[in-house]
Amino acid sequence: MARRLTTRGFERRDVSAVFDLDRATVEAAHWPRSEYERLAGSSPLALVTEKAGGAIVAFLIARRAAGEVEILNLAVCGRLRRKGIASALLSRLFEKL
Repeated sequence: MARRLTTRGFERRDVSAVFDLDRATVEAAHWPRSEYERLAGSSPLALVTEKAGGAIVAFLIARRAAGEVEILNLAVCGRLRRKGIASALLSRLFEKL
């Protein structure tokens, strides 16, 4: 994985960066900003990865349903793909279960 990255819970201060990453990532689910605002700080299964200095480079949002975990949305900044960031997000998610 790329050096000097931190994965943590998705907080209200992250909404703009996560929304921008969503819009910049073709594969993302493209939710309205209000959905990110609703989830920020309230979902234990919503995570972000940030570079040193605080720039958000990835996010993952999941939920528990019927005894399973479902990944609802996942995005990694294009220039940082294929460096293990999504795998690290999934590992962190599994630690929380």
